[in-house]
Amino acid sequence: MKFSTLTVLASAPFLASAASAPESQGLENRQAGNCLVNRLLIKTWHEHAQSRRRVAFSSENTPTENYCKYWKRNDNFRNVQCYHSKDAGSWVVDVSNDLGLVGDQVFNEGYMTTLAAWRREYHCATG
Repeated sequence: MKFSTLTVLASAPFLASAASAPESQGLENRQAGNCLVNRLLIKTWHEHAQSRRRVAFSSENTPTENYCKYWKRNDNFRNVQCYHSKDAGSWVVDVSNDLGLVGDQVFNEGYMTTLAAWRREYHCATG
């Protein structure tokens, strides 16, 4: 597919204005990219017609417990419990949501967006 130089130049202002503005963040949230965050689904079970899942998570150079707030803010999850587990050897978050395909999709979306939000807010990598 070829575009003429005129077409590309004419569309440049529109493309530039479509880019999102950077979010302003407090100094306490700026980590200069030297932090690392990870999470892993470690257990799924069913209780009271709901799916219950446990996600283990860890971090370096940023407070690990900060990950909890992203799960607690999500209205699609119920009975959110965040704590350090001796059995898992790390911090974990337990959440409940609807049983079935729709509940699985809701969980998977939250599983992805919580990590993305944590990385974005604290400028961390995963690894």
